[in-house]
Amino acid sequence: MSRLREWRRQEAAEQKLPAYCIFTDATLIALAEGRPGNAAELVKIQGLGPAKASKYGEQVLAILAAETAPAVPS
Repeated sequence: MSRLREWRRQEAAEQKLPAYCIFTDATLIALAEGRPGNAAELVKIQGLGPAKASKYGEQVLAILAAETAPAVPS
């Protein structure tokens, strides 16, 4: 969830908005727990409707996918 929080902080700073205007803490928790894998699953997350899914969906799905990807051994 730390990657989601950091992304939200950066996005809010770029848009000059409070972080909760991007997603509330409750929405970040729901994303971290629900782990949607596509746009259809994403819009089922409470606090994330079609407008926010359209605006932020690709970024959020990429962050979630990176967090669940297995580590590559060196």
